[in-house]
Amino acid sequence: VSVDFNIGTGVQPIPLTTSEPQPGQIAVVTGWGTLASGSHTLPRRLQLVNVPIVSREECSRAYEEYGGITENMICAAAPGGGKDACQGDSGGPLAVDGTLAGIVSWGAGCAEPSHPGVYSNVAVLRSFITEQTGVN
Repeated sequence: VSVDFNIGTGVQPIPLTTSEPQPGQIAVVTGWGTLASGSHTLPRRLQLVNVPIVSREECSRAYEEYGGITENMICAAAPGGGKDACQGDSGGPLAVDGTLAGIVSWGAGCAEPSHPGVYSNVAVLRSFITEQTGVN
C-alpha cells in the first residue's frame, strides 16, 4: 500500500484468529457486494450480517457435488438461508469474537438454504498469511 492508513477511533486492524471457530458460533460478515444472487445492484452502505458457523461435515455434504470442502475452508450460513455474502463480497472479512476467522471465498449462489457460504480458514492459513504480509 502506497498510502498510510489513518488508524483511529473508527478504524482499527482486526487481529487474526488463533483457533478455528466452532459450529454454532456467531460470525459477522461485511461487504459491498450485491444484495441478491444474479443482481447487478450494489448497496450504498456497507452491509453486515450475522451467520452461525456450520460444521465442516455438514458443509462438505452440501458441496459433495463440488468435491466437498477442505481443511483450508470454513462455512457459515443462516438456518433456512436468506443471509449470506454475495457476489462482490469476496475477499471481505468473516469475524468471530473480534478476530478475523475467515475470508469470503465462494458458494453456490447467495443465501441458498442448501449451500452455506464458504470462507478461507484463517486459523489454518495463519502462517501463510503472516509469511506473505508480515502481519501477526
